[in-house]
Amino acid sequence: KNRWQRVGTKLGVIKSTEDREDIEGDRENLLDSELLPAEDFPEGFPISLRNLDTDPFLRIQKEEPETWAASVPEGVASALKPHEAKRQEHIYEFIMTEKHHCQLLKVIQKVFCEGMVTYLDMKPELLDRLFPQLETLISLHFEFLRQLRERQDST
Repeated sequence: KNRWQRVGTKLGVIKSTEDREDIEGDRENLLDSELLPAEDFPEGFPISLRNLDTDPFLRIQKEEPETWAASVPEGVASALKPHEAKRQEHIYEFIMTEKHHCQLLKVIQKVFCEGMVTYLDMKPELLDRLFPQLETLISLHFEFLRQLRERQDST
């Protein structure tokens, strides 16, 4: 069974004895093929993090250093007082957290919502119940990230 068939069975959209037996017999291994948030999608998967249709300014698809100190020229971090360097690290971590949240929202939209419509013929009304206000959340968080990036780039 493919991933979408298992999801459909779990949601009750696909109902056959064979499907239920496959899922129940494979409960221990059900998550073995799942991806961790930072992992790339398997080859042939319908989407990758590089294909999320986002504004390049937000740098959603761009690899960025894990720390602020690694993102600035050498010597900048060491020139600051320790409390100011720590403050910059916290600000950078906050921006990266928002970026990852935006990535996750887009993955939900592209992989789950579009996948459920395409492969499970799920009705939009059911998707709205499963992922309420997803478009609103995407709009709100992407605008917030845009403001954070503008501020980050202006300093």
